[in-house]
Amino acid sequence: MTHGSASTNCRTIERLFRDRPWELSWGFSGAGQQIWLVEGLVSDDVARIEVFLGSGTHWAAPLRDNATIFRIPRAKFPARVVAYDRDGRVIGVQTIRGG
Repeated sequence: MTHGSASTNCRTIERLFRDRPWELSWGFSGAGQQIWLVEGLVSDDVARIEVFLGSGTHWAAPLRDNATIFRIPRAKFPARVVAYDRDGRVIGVQTIRGG
């Protein structure tokens, strides 16, 4: 089961990031739906990604070659994923509730 999926087939880069600086998808990974996997592509405008959890903790998501992938424990939802540009400005926010 996947929530928030993004289909990128047959789209140009200009169309891919026209409405937001990323295309993220997420869904559970493994037995019991306890760990959720978030993955996606980001535009060149994204310098870093931070993940803010419902538990109050936050951390930097890995970002390499315009791609990210990370896990979130379902018990820590909701999660807010925030993209920043090189000047530290917020350029994208997406909340994952965990279904």
